Amino acid sequence: MIRLFLLVCLLYLPLPALSEMRIVSAGSTITELIIALGAESELVAVDSSSEVSDESRVSRLGYHRQLSPEGILSLAPDLLIGSSETGPAQTIELLRSAGISTLLMPQALDIASLKQNLLQLADRLQRTEEAEKVLHEITRHETLLNQSVNTPKRVIFLLMTDERSMQMGGRNTLADSLIRTAGGLNPAASQVEGYRPVTLESVIQMQPDIILVAERQLHSEQNIERLLQRYPMLRNTPAARNGQLQLIDSTSLLGGFGLKTLAEALRLNSIWYPS
Repeated sequence: MIRLFLLVCLLYLPLPALSEMRIVSAGSTITELIIALGAESELVAVDSSSEVSDESRVSRLGYHRQLSPEGILSLAPDLLIGSSETGPAQTIELLRSAGISTLLMPQALDIASLKQNLLQLADRLQRTEEAEKVLHEITRHETLLNQSVNTPKRVIFLLMTDERSMQMGGRNTLADSLIRTAGGLNPAASQVEGYRPVTLESVIQMQPDIILVAERQLHSEQNIERLLQRYPMLRNTPAARNGQLQLIDSTSLLGGFGLKTLAEALRLNSIWYPS
């Protein structure tokens, strides 16, 4: 009789929501999407590049390519979500052997792949309704960015690696994706692939209308002038002559094409083509 009574009680207990789980997010753009889907409360840890609210009490992991299995296992997560760059492979294998589910999505390089990752993640977290709202906003912004531009601006991206060298973003880089999404034309894409060291002579040859700069030390327009003092030959470009050396949010170029990348593309587009 008592056993029957307990069984009846169990039948009437509320079942936990299927989406409730303990999630580890290894990637800034992955964390962005989890938060956008309304699942921030399910996060128990994020990697060092991710941004969460000040109120969040999630644990901090290291670099997403060098994750420690011990730190993750100690949190007893149900699911690790990352990208194809999440690792090392030994850590992923160990977590899987310990019964922790993993979802490693391709690193997005454009809006189309961002949408694919959003839908895949929403399906795994059972948040398809929330995904529809996010997808609607992404599509709305994409429509704005796809408005025709008669004469695209020639835009290059420079990454200052130290006091004496710089790299340029060519094809198959997030910098190139940002430029193209914002409506610009990247002349470096036809010459180099990835991020490659570049000479000032090459930069001048390209005659860019706009030069985008992401450097940890650059936080104000005064530092743009310091940059020109450090590399005076840059003054021979249309970008420098017209005051078009522009600072960008370097975090928009981390972890693949994400919501922050899209927001930065919209900001740049409104500056380049104000009409």
